[in-house]
Amino acid sequence: MDPEPGTDQSRAGLAPSSRAGLLRCRRGATALEFALVGPLMLLLILAIIENGLMLFAQAVLDYATIAAGRQVQIGTIRTSTDFQTAVCANISSLLDCGRLQVYVANGSSGFPAVVMPSGSGTFAAPGGSTGVGGAYVLVEAAYDRTYVSPWLVRLDGNGWVLLSTQAFQNEPFS
Repeated sequence: MDPEPGTDQSRAGLAPSSRAGLLRCRRGATALEFALVGPLMLLLILAIIENGLMLFAQAVLDYATIAAGRQVQIGTIRTSTDFQTAVCANISSLLDCGRLQVYVANGSSGFPAVVMPSGSGTFAAPGGSTGVGGAYVLVEAAYDRTYVSPWLVRLDGNGWVLLSTQAFQNEPFS
């Protein structure tokens, strides 16, 4: 049986001629739905990847701070410059050392107060001394990490400031 003239079946490759036919037509619905949902899905995937990279960078910074802090604790590192160099040696293949800031402080009777970096990852009073044997030491490393994806820069700004803090008492070295 042949389709009736004027129906969608008789116009297999043509657009519907009436408004009612246009509303019933389903050709192109998938492409339209993808055009609406696709960019949001791509943005979500990029945000997930960016979060994964940020968490990985935080783990690398934490490890580098712990490793350099241990060197401070046993007396191998005595200045904040040496501490920054040691942290940099552990992150240099993954993160840019130019964006790394460190803060070192010590106290004889207790831990110094934690100092928060500014929004750009810089400390108000960088530097400091690692103290003597038995001193209480606080070491902090801040890294100003920018986004990799240009879409997220437009949505949220420049990026994150990653902060790693270690507090310990030095070994009794001389």
